[in-house]
Amino acid sequence: MNHSTLAKPCILVIDDSEELLEAFKIIFEKLDYEIITKTSADEVSAFVQNSRIDILILDIIFKGKISGRRICKELKSNPLTNYFPIIIMSASPQYLIDFRECDADGFIEKPFTIEVVATKINSLLEHVELKQKRFSE
Repeated sequence: MNHSTLAKPCILVIDDSEELLEAFKIIFEKLDYEIITKTSADEVSAFVQNSRIDILILDIIFKGKISGRRICKELKSNPLTNYFPIIIMSASPQYLIDFRECDADGFIEKPFTIEVVATKINSLLEHVELKQKRFSE
């Protein structure tokens, strides 16, 4: 996936808070990213296999039903879905301490600032572009 001027980076955000998803839409549209939001992690594996996703931002807790950590680990262990970085997020710092155990590439602690989110996203996109450039040479 080339992040040149041909395509805006696409960010998928999954969180069960409609208000937070609206905030992400505003943030990412201002940063000139394509944004897809979902309130449920159901069928996320199938969705990302059939979509162009550059980064996934994933909540850890979905009203006690499903674990974002488990979803992250599943996506990272599947060769069809491990092509993009995953950032996990939570309002509970104890859930973020061992974020690498689920193979996440980063974390965002709620509440967050636009600057923190933008820095993490840009850093991961640059890393992905460098990796892809080396691979294609």
